[in-house]
Amino acid sequence: MKESFWETAAEPWTKAIQSNLIASRKVTNPAIVAQILRHNPKSVLDLGCGEGWISVEMLNRKIQYTGLDGSNTLIELAKSSYPQSTFLDLSYEDIIAGKWNSNNHFDVIVFNFSLFDQNLVPLLSSVKCHMDKTSALIIQTLHPYVTLNPYEDGWRKEDFKSFPVPFEGEMKWYGRTLESWSHTISKSGLALSEVIEPRDPTTRSPLSLILICRSP
Repeated sequence: MKESFWETAAEPWTKAIQSNLIASRKVTNPAIVAQILRHNPKSVLDLGCGEGWISVEMLNRKIQYTGLDGSNTLIELAKSSYPQSTFLDLSYEDIIAGKWNSNNHFDVIVFNFSLFDQNLVPLLSSVKCHMDKTSALIIQTLHPYVTLNPYEDGWRKEDFKSFPVPFEGEMKWYGRTLESWSHTISKSGLALSEVIEPRDPTTRSPLSLILICRSP
């Protein structure tokens, strides 16, 4: 289970994020914040929020923030680091099963490097109930042109050996092509309205893929 991996990896991951040790995040973190703020939200739902770093960006701008994650350890670290924000220990399976009894609509729903499963349709379909006609659902993910070799859908493994802090074990994640992302979003009843590619300022290579979705 991915949550089991993140129970072990929670503390080194939090250290890497809070100490700004991941080079690509110096581009991708500001990129996702910029895309959230573009929509002038009053409320943001961060799904797979991890250690909760996005919350402080929202808090500084007086934007209502709610973060959900299936890792209890990450949620506890988030609560400890950012006690003024709302964090809930809820997995994607809980959301799909309707165990989160919230009727709130959010101006922005964000998945920031937090979609790893093969079948995303049940989850993306489930969160539509928290969107209205003006809401945006924003996905930031690994750029398929850079990370998929061969360029096709399939399971991969990440052992984090190249990271600046040590991790134990490895995490499975499902990579998908841009075409596959488009099909997945469409099958979930969402409309893909914009594609953004944050780039390395020196090499100009894409560092991530940001997908802006709407509820039609």
